[in-house]
Amino acid sequence: MTHSFPPRGFQFTESDTYTFMEELGKGGHGNVFKIKNRSGRYYACKVFDSNILENESQYRKYLQESQIGINIYHEHLVSFHKSVLIRESAAADATRHPAIIMDYVNGTDLANFKKIYEFRFEKPFPRNYAALLLAKACSGLEVLHRLNIQHGDIKPGNVLISETGYPKLTDYGIATFIGDTSISNELSGTIRYLAPEQIIRVKDGGVSVDLRADIYSLGIVALELTAGLPGAMYSNPGRVLDFIVNGNDELLKHLDNVDLAPDLKFVIRSCLNRRMERRPSKVRELQNVLLHTIYGSHKGLTLEDIGDEMRRLMP
Repeated sequence: MTHSFPPRGFQFTESDTYTFMEELGKGGHGNVFKIKNRSGRYYACKVFDSNILENESQYRKYLQESQIGINIYHEHLVSFHKSVLIRESAAADATRHPAIIMDYVNGTDLANFKKIYEFRFEKPFPRNYAALLLAKACSGLEVLHRLNIQHGDIKPGNVLISETGYPKLTDYGIATFIGDTSISNELSGTIRYLAPEQIIRVKDGGVSVDLRADIYSLGIVALELTAGLPGAMYSNPGRVLDFIVNGNDELLKHLDNVDLAPDLKFVIRSCLNRRMERRPSKVRELQNVLLHTIYGSHKGLTLEDIGDEMRRLMP
C-alpha cells in the first residue's frame, strides 16, 4: 500500500469524526497515521490495504491483530481502541480499508533512539538505558505470554518510547495464540531476530514453535543493545537465515568474547540456546537480571531520565 499523505478524501464510516494529522510510518501490513478526534485527543491509526477484505487468510490476520490489541491493557503495551472501516471518498461505492485505532505514543522507537544517540555522541548506546527499557518492555511481553500469545516480532523497532521515557511493546500483526492450528507455516517477522525453530519449521516442517521463540528474540535484542551482534547478522537475508540455523556456536563465541556482566552474559546465553527446552521458560528470568544489572551498578536511573535524554536528542 502506497498512500501519500494526507490521504485526501479518506473518511471514517464510524459516527466518530477523526482528522488525519500526519503519516507516522509505513510497514508491510499497513501505513500508520496520527489522527485526532473531535475532543482533540490524538490516536494512531493503522490503515490496511483494501485487498485484505477479499483475502480470507489476510483478513483473518487483521481480525486476530485487532482482537489481541483490543483485549489487552498494560502500561508497557500499546493498546487498541477499536477496528473501523475507512472510505476513500464520500461515494457510497468507495473503496473501503480496514483500520485499527490505537494508542498514540509521542516519541520514537528504541532502534531510532539508539541510532540518534550513537550518531550524536559517537559512542555506544548506554547499557543501563538499554537494560532498563528492555526490562520494562519485558513486563508487557509477560502479559502476552500469560495469555498464551506469542508476539513473533520482538525487535528494537517494535519498542516505542514515549516522551517521558516509557517503553511500550507494539505491533501484533503476526502475534499468534499458541496451539492455533490454522496458522500458516510461512516465514514471518524480522529475519535477524528469528529463532532457529521458526526458520526450520518453514523449511522442513515438523518443528514446534512456542513462546520460547520470543525468549530467543529477546536474547538477540539484549545482546544487540548491550554489546552488538556478529557481522554475519547484518549480511544478506540468505546468509542471515543460514547463520541463525547453523551458526549458533559462532554466535555464542561472540557472546563469550564481549564485555558484559557475568549474570547478564549467562542469561543471554541461555536465551540463545538453539534447544528450546534449555531456554528460560519465563520472560521474568531475563527481566530480573536486566534490573539487577541496572540497580546493582547504576542506582538512581529512571525512565524519566531516559525521557529527558531522548527529548534533548530528538530533532
